[in-house]
Amino acid sequence: MRIVVRYQAAKLTHRQERVFESVSIVLVGKYTSLEDSYMSVVKSLEHASMRCGRKLILHVRRDFSVMWGPADL
Repeated sequence: MRIVVRYQAAKLTHRQERVFESVSIVLVGKYTSLEDSYMSVVKSLEHASMRCGRKLILHVRRDFSVMWGPADL
């Protein structure tokens, strides 16, 4: 079981190194100044972007009015 998990993790990591397209996500929250407050959300987004073959560009904001823009970015 451990070998399979390690292989899958290595495969995901290797695939992440060859990613060309990216996805930008803005994480807005009240406690974003605390490093561990949204750790599970950040890790989930990292894993999801790896699975989709995209590079994650994560913007962390406390004020959501700063990052409004077109939905198709």
